[in-house]
Amino acid sequence: EQRKKIEYLSFRDPLTGLYNRRYVEEKLQELDSGENLPLSIIVGDINSLKLANDIFGHSYGDQLLQRTAEALRRVLRTGDIIARWGGDEFLVLLPHTGAREAEKIVARIKDEVGREYIRGIQGTISLGFATKEKVEQKVLQVIKQAEDAMYTEKSLGRAGNDRRMLGNLLVAFHKASPRESGHAD
Repeated sequence: EQRKKIEYLSFRDPLTGLYNRRYVEEKLQELDSGENLPLSIIVGDINSLKLANDIFGHSYGDQLLQRTAEALRRVLRTGDIIARWGGDEFLVLLPHTGAREAEKIVARIKDEVGREYIRGIQGTISLGFATKEKVEQKVLQVIKQAEDAMYTEKSLGRAGNDRRMLGNLLVAFHKASPRESGHAD
């Protein structure tokens, strides 16, 4: 029983219950073969998590991470592998999935994460994806392409995300202190 628990924890993120980076790195070796092609990879990064942690505290940030993980679980299919890749980053492996289908999945993830609200703040996530279509492509290069696409999206959307976050914060503040609404504006 103890051994099973240790094995579970060695491949899982304790906060979200998703697979961790170590598991994905091992699983990639299995999946990196012609029989799993096309293999699409999605990399996601929660927007404004640091700002949310700074304003509301780390327990809020933890809730945001957990809710994002739940949204990913609701959207993704059996056989897809979801992992918490880093602090506020997620990685999804989609065996037998071409670029068109991956693009549809990315849109569904954004919709689902956008339905999450915590303390009046709407969840948002920047996503990028890339697809390995040929055996000779290096899977680490495909991950890099997905990360680059995600960072491009994050950079292009940063000002809008910050404005949206500020607007959400003002709405939450006004609900908590209606008398201060005029002063805050």
